[in-house]
Amino acid sequence: ITGVDGAGVPAVLGLSVVDESVFALQEQDPGFLKLYFLLEKELLQPKYDLHGFSFPALLRTPEYEKGETPVSAAQDAAAQASLAGTTTGGGHSLAINTREEKLRVLRERKESIFRVVGRTLSPLLLLFPLGIAALVVWALRREEILGRSILLALAALAGLVLFLFLLPVPEWARGGGLDRLGYWLEQISYSTFGPGILAMWALSGFIAWIALGVRVVRRREAVPGTALLLLLLYCVTLVLLVFLDAQPPEWLLLTSLWTFLLVPAAFLLWAAGELWQRRSGVALGVFALVGLTLAVPLLGISGGRQEFSASAPVMLNGGVWDDMALDVEKNVEVEGMALEAAPPMEMPTSAAMGEQAAGEEGKAGAAATTPAEAPRLRQLFGETMAWLPELVTEPDGTLHLDLPLYDNITTWRLSALAHSQDGRLGATTTNLRVFQDFFVDFDLPYALTQHDEVSLPVAVYNYLEQPQSVRLKLEEEPWFELLDEAEKTLLIGASDVEVVYFRIRVTATQGRYRPTIWAYGEQLSDATTATHDLLIRPDGKEFEETWSGRLTEQTLRTVEIPEAIIPGAAQVTVKIYPGVVSQVVEGMDALLQMPYGCFEQTTSATYPNVLVLDYMKSTEQTTPEIQLKAEEYINLGYQRLTTFEVPGGGFSLFGDNPPDRMLTAYGLMEFTDMARVFPVDADFIARAARWLLAQQAADGSWENDQGLVHESTWSDLGDDRVPVTAYISWALVHAGYGDEGATQRGLAYVREHAHQVDDPYALALVANALVADAPQDAFTRQILDRLAELAQVEGDAVYWPIGSATMMGSQGETGSLETTALVAYALLKANAHPELANKALTYLIQAKDANGTWHSTQATILALKALLLSVTAGGEQSDAEVTVTVDGGRTRAVTVTPENYDVVQILTFDDITPGRHEIELAVVGEGALTAQVTANYYLPWQGLPPSTGREALDIDVVYDRTALQVEDLVGIKVTVTLNEPGTVEWALVDLGIPPGFTVLPQALEARIERDLALPVDYAGGRLKKFELTGRQVLVYLQDLQHGEPLTFEYQLRARFPVKAQVPASQAYDYYNPTTRAEEAPVWLEVQE
Repeated sequence: ITGVDGAGVPAVLGLSVVDESVFALQEQDPGFLKLYFLLEKELLQPKYDLHGFSFPALLRTPEYEKGETPVSAAQDAAAQASLAGTTTGGGHSLAINTREEKLRVLRERKESIFRVVGRTLSPLLLLFPLGIAALVVWALRREEILGRSILLALAALAGLVLFLFLLPVPEWARGGGLDRLGYWLEQISYSTFGPGILAMWALSGFIAWIALGVRVVRRREAVPGTALLLLLLYCVTLVLLVFLDAQPPEWLLLTSLWTFLLVPAAFLLWAAGELWQRRSGVALGVFALVGLTLAVPLLGISGGRQEFSASAPVMLNGGVWDDMALDVEKNVEVEGMALEAAPPMEMPTSAAMGEQAAGEEGKAGAAATTPAEAPRLRQLFGETMAWLPELVTEPDGTLHLDLPLYDNITTWRLSALAHSQDGRLGATTTNLRVFQDFFVDFDLPYALTQHDEVSLPVAVYNYLEQPQSVRLKLEEEPWFELLDEAEKTLLIGASDVEVVYFRIRVTATQGRYRPTIWAYGEQLSDATTATHDLLIRPDGKEFEETWSGRLTEQTLRTVEIPEAIIPGAAQVTVKIYPGVVSQVVEGMDALLQMPYGCFEQTTSATYPNVLVLDYMKSTEQTTPEIQLKAEEYINLGYQRLTTFEVPGGGFSLFGDNPPDRMLTAYGLMEFTDMARVFPVDADFIARAARWLLAQQAADGSWENDQGLVHESTWSDLGDDRVPVTAYISWALVHAGYGDEGATQRGLAYVREHAHQVDDPYALALVANALVADAPQDAFTRQILDRLAELAQVEGDAVYWPIGSATMMGSQGETGSLETTALVAYALLKANAHPELANKALTYLIQAKDANGTWHSTQATILALKALLLSVTAGGEQSDAEVTVTVDGGRTRAVTVTPENYDVVQILTFDDITPGRHEIELAVVGEGALTAQVTANYYLPWQGLPPSTGREALDIDVVYDRTALQVEDLVGIKVTVTLNEPGTVEWALVDLGIPPGFTVLPQALEARIERDLALPVDYAGGRLKKFELTGRQVLVYLQDLQHGEPLTFEYQLRARFPVKAQVPASQAYDYYNPTTRAEEAPVWLEVQE
């Protein structure tokens, strides 16, 4: 590390070595360093989906060129995030949201107009070249020289090809004519003088076009004049289509590429005809037009490449900050071999570099070994080879570091960030290319199901200069059965890639496995495992039974496993919770695993981290691990949530108009709680509060929002303004606006109309609003007493059933959970009916599902708030040993101490047999421990009991065919029907992706675009968004109506031969997960 004077600078160095492919998902620029550490890799992006690419996509405008460059996009993102924490004198410190909304509207209008114009002009890409070719052929036939012109043109092409073969080229370009042509095109396009040569070529063609145009006008030659005019129109059309960023259909784009070749071919033919007629000057001019038609596209390629290259040093090489530079040549070493910063490094994977990966064997020689040596098995794979944030250099600024090299055949990006004691910063990036001339690799699906038959594709890469015979051997393992030969031989050419398939049938019930392939070549050999685990799932439907409760000295639970289960797929899981904090910590991770995308879901995924961090700070129990984890999630969530603010104030589910009052109140409560543990822009909170205050009616109430809550059920309350006013008043008091006149008018409205409320949920909202304002007031106590009378006793617990729906539409069990949590929170806050509050908490503990949540995001947040409030200011004290025994035999024990009170302890008992099993939990020591016992098992699909009646939801998934070839497309039609009266406001459709298939999302994108254009008051269902997770397609449906099936379609592409099941598909009400439907798997067979 050196300063501007070239002298060494001692510094703290952060070094990362990460697979370059990771940065294809998310770039990490040194200039973005501060924001990167703040926002990690998910700034303002809930999900990243790789939708694949096709050849036409490579010809279209990159996304960043449609609006802004990567640098300007990063600047806008940085500005938006930075403004969230900036105090300004105005009332709108986040004015960037308004700007973005206006830009979005203008962009959508522009794109809509451009799309129509582009689709109209696109067919001209075919018509103009055909017209030019037809005119030239007709003119030559009329002169009776067509045949001779074709022969002369072919002779000219043959001479060009021969000339290319005689020119010296690098060794890699000697494989054939296409290789040589590609080499010279690359030299012309990307060399230093290439763009200048092409520009001169194009200019010559343009001058020739003018001269020929003048000639044909003077001579009044209609046919050549028309051809020249069509060439002009063709060029103008191309420019317009590029400017409009037209997206023609794939077939049209591919066809237009072939018809484009007709243009230079036609003018070459014309030039040959002119030569036959001894008009060499005209022939030279026409031949210049051939150069014009070829030079312009090459200039476009060259210009794009030069633009990228010009920006690359800024983005990738880091530049110099504050006059300090890093020299990787001097300070990084891998297994004794110096890494040079420029040019990028290339290293063979040698055994010396892989000694640590090879374990104790430590074999010498190359990884791609000679036939006399057994190939070393490559099995150490990863995406991050090193992440060393706190390295300290020597006083002279140097650092020597030994790193074991992973077995990946890839390019690693080495990024170094330095910070000197006097505050100077520096950054640099270089590449380490790991390569060998011969290697093999798997291309596996993410998961398979028991009994699936799949042809495992093994790619064989031979970059040697000579062909070689290769013997491939798939290592047999117990989890699969081979359906063809374990060994196969192929002759692979020089610099060639081949794919060999090994057909297997999955016999394992479940688990994670990695197949192994051995490749023995005549010159070099290789061996490797798969780079990722292959997940095997049971061939059946999963069932689970869960019990949760408080632990006594001895607790007995019984689980019943049916006789018809799939053998080897049943297990019992026991979770021990030392206290409430461990429940919340588990909920933090569980909520992040739930599908999220809208404001409420994103808010609920962030809220648990706010709650637990607030609790731990207030009780002085913060641990560095939990604080770091919570602050990381809060940071990401806060930045995402700022994007849901609607221009003009308030929040909506997806950040578009109109804003929603109750969602805004929910966000106001969270941001207020967040501000106690994390820097939150005060103006951001104030804007939400001011917007809510401005929405108040003259009588002090707030109107019910249309579309978010269940309007039909809330209308039965008599006055649906009471719960809305109560909730908003509660949020305003919580945020510190309780003394505002508008807030007090709202509370007065609630008190005046509270007698009209009989529904427990609405009454719970009233109670929380009054408790927040005046917990000891006599009227408040009356409301709490009314709630106590509505409690329903269930064993040692109590709950409050819901008669309507919650603000997010939860009903039934989920709605009762939300109501019970709200009542428990109000009772605890007011210190009223403590015994009843304790029994309500018991109900919440018992109702926790196996995933660590309470079935929905909203119920989970309310339950966690109530549980945390129940913990005294002194914190939780646990010091005990819990022993778990199954059937009096297998025994395991866990110890709970004050040091691990925040950790959920999990015990798993596999290979549970059918029948009745006794689970005993014995506690020795002190602490308010709780536990959860979950039994999981699978039943075969064909053995499932028949349905007893019509389900509330139906899902029908139809494949247009089940037998197809590799690269064929299969169409899927999905129909979701609500059978019960009412509306499901947010339904989630989970569609399984079969192994060996790729999703083509174009139909889904088009459908969502169509539904977005529907009027705001449209009463039917619509597709709102979709996500691809690798295993499934998640589709969000809005306003699914009773008796009005919603249908949509999409396609899959078969990648390799397979006979496998499509994972089961299901649809469910997001806020009432018990309302769900499931479609049994379908078998698909793909042949070569």
